[in-house]
Amino acid sequence: MKVEHEEAIALDVVLAAVDIEKFHPSLTLPVPPSDNNLAVPITRAGRATLVMSKKARAYKMAVAPLYKDKYTPPKDGWLVVLYKAYFHNKACDANNIVKVLLDVLFTQDNRVLAWALPPEIDKRDPRVEIWMVEI
Repeated sequence: MKVEHEEAIALDVVLAAVDIEKFHPSLTLPVPPSDNNLAVPITRAGRATLVMSKKARAYKMAVAPLYKDKYTPPKDGWLVVLYKAYFHNKACDANNIVKVLLDVLFTQDNRVLAWALPPEIDKRDPRVEIWMVEI
């Protein structure tokens, strides 16, 4: 299914194109660190700069080699990434993990649209389930 105008792309278009509930996730990943904790400020040679946090670096080093560029966005059209987070507690925010998720999956994500589905709590098995749909 191709969408005529980019501005017409909406979540209901994606959900109309494919009934996500009928499909198993494309992949399941451990919950990444929050985007709020991606960078830490440091001072080098008198200049302040940001570097990737140890948590973010460890996550990327563990997960990226398994999945990086396994899924390629189309040259025409879009790759829609729907993700559902199962957090260990209510304090987590599904919108604060998208940057790390896209970074570990794609070298080039300019043709990727990401939408968070409503998160749930799963104290025993925190994870992120991801579906990918090309439109």
